[in-house]
Amino acid sequence: GDAAAIKKRMMQINYFPGRLRLRDPALRDEAVRTAAIAALKSISDDAVCEYKEKTRSVLITYDPARVPIERLETLVPYLQKLRQKIAVYSEKNRDDILSDIAQIRSIIDSWSC
Repeated sequence: GDAAAIKKRMMQINYFPGRLRLRDPALRDEAVRTAAIAALKSISDDAVCEYKEKTRSVLITYDPARVPIERLETLVPYLQKLRQKIAVYSEKNRDDILSDIAQIRSIIDSWSC
């Protein structure tokens, strides 16, 4: 039913220290992808980000010694909220998704203070 369809549509987030991958068809949207990459790059000034069209995924690599796992864990509730919205992605909720990404970025930006 719908629950299974939405579960299948949930953005994949794969984490390993020093690597974070987001995979979702919504990343084909240039505005969403650009905002997501900018937010991820702000995790660390040595972060390298790449987008793969074939897999609709963004991969960020960074030095895990510079980004404590505790900091990343503070993002989990915001990422879960974002996943719910991206699961029903359309032109109509794009602005809402972009504002969630902006909120995540502002949290990441506050780390460097």
